[in-house]
Amino acid sequence: MGEDPDSSVPTPPRYLRACMKALLARDNPSLLQVALQSLESLVRSSSPTSLQEVAVELVKMLLHLSDAYSFDDFSALRLKALVAITACSPSIVAPYLTDQFYAPNFTLGQRVDILEVLSLAATELSLVATPLTSSVHVPPSPTARGKRPWEVLVQERLKAKTRVISKGATTPKAPSTPSRFSPVA
Repeated sequence: MGEDPDSSVPTPPRYLRACMKALLARDNPSLLQVALQSLESLVRSSSPTSLQEVAVELVKMLLHLSDAYSFDDFSALRLKALVAITACSPSIVAPYLTDQFYAPNFTLGQRVDILEVLSLAATELSLVATPLTSSVHVPPSPTARGKRPWEVLVQERLKAKTRVISKGATTPKAPSTPSRFSPVA
């Protein structure tokens, strides 16, 4: 017997508009789930201009999207997608979400979701962007340098019990960078 083409897993959408179309497909739960799973990565990899064109409409769709098929990770995927859209296009989405928070057509759960999205997006935007290659030096383990385990234990106890009055800065200060959230704040 051949496989039924409807039972196969659909391919994830590659474009934001295709993903939006898949989110509107209420009759195909597997397509909806694949669209939700790929939405966050699509948003983060899309160009800022293409995202700004559809950001508010996409947020509106996600806010009103309900878990009709009882997916296991529906809430987490929806939240991650909303945070990604808000973090990648904060100047458009943040004012929309704050206006919608006071709109009369939202439930208490949706209002909590709006607050959580704004909070997580602000946290993400306030973090200092770190390069992919870190310049942090990790020293080799003491046992790799030839010390025996009891010597390591003694050194750790001595370090913990020794009182140091002043030895200067132990960690270098992080370079200051402008906050990505400042245009919206």
